[in-house]
Amino acid sequence: MANQIAVITLYNHTSSNFTNSTIHIEHGLLQHSPPEIIAKDTSGKLEVHSISNAQEGIKGQVSYTLENDIEVYINWDLPVSGATSTYTCYSIPADTIKATLSPNSPSGNFQIISIMVEDY
Repeated sequence: MANQIAVITLYNHTSSNFTNSTIHIEHGLLQHSPPEIIAKDTSGKLEVHSISNAQEGIKGQVSYTLENDIEVYINWDLPVSGATSTYTCYSIPADTIKATLSPNSPSGNFQIISIMVEDY
């Protein structure tokens, strides 16, 4: 089975800094931790690899708090097959940010993902 790698770059184009990151890895190993703070108009990156000989893909979540107490969550799920993966970005309360994913439908075992987050 091929190793899986996800490199996720989060671009903060909101009017607030992202602070106090938390990360939860359900499957895989964190190779490059996300920054604790992503200042407005900057970016932060994380990298997750699959575990050798594991029968599962890569799955996890990172979250940030904006200065106005909005929570932003980024989830990823790369199936072991390398089929189309799922990446989501949402806020609590809902509809307080707009997130754009590139590429829209990533697939394969090595994925480089950009998520641009803007004020709604």
